[in-house]
Amino acid sequence: NFSEIEPATFTIYLVWLASNNIENAKECIVVPEGLDRRELQHQSFQKKLQLIQLYVLGERLIDRSFKNQIMDNLVAHCRLVYEKFGPADGLGNGARLVYEKTKSTSLLRRLVLENYFATGSFADCKPRAPEDKCDGDCAITEQFYLDLAKIGMRVVREKRTAPLPPWDQHKCYYHDHSDQDEGYTCKN
Repeated sequence: NFSEIEPATFTIYLVWLASNNIENAKECIVVPEGLDRRELQHQSFQKKLQLIQLYVLGERLIDRSFKNQIMDNLVAHCRLVYEKFGPADGLGNGARLVYEKTKSTSLLRRLVLENYFATGSFADCKPRAPEDKCDGDCAITEQFYLDLAKIGMRVVREKRTAPLPPWDQHKCYYHDHSDQDEGYTCKN
């Protein structure tokens, strides 16, 4: 269903098809230097949402090259946000959108989870009390924390203290090369 795709998102994709660079699109959000902290946080959040929407479009179009370039942008953005603002905050800041718009096997979910696990603040990891009202997204919240626990189990199994932050992973770690032959070397 493409009716949920914003026209600006699709326009950026078309510009990328022609130029191989999303930033050539006037609709692409650029976070300028020199903003005060509050405005920088707002612009960074808008940029992250736009990148998430672009990745979701790439998944729907099954355009691996586009998804991989967007993923590189997202990893760089995660680093920028961590360096400027500190720990990630779980289901806030776009993770809920990722869970609503992607499949459980999405590499975007993997990025969100591993970024949160490696850099996040666990202050907001509180179980919901049985008497708490569910605002309609309890399944997403529960799935997020279940997936987060799986990462924790993997870290323990591998005898590490935490997963690497996304920007310290191999450049291709979050890329989709499922259509490539064994031995393929990423060009990115």
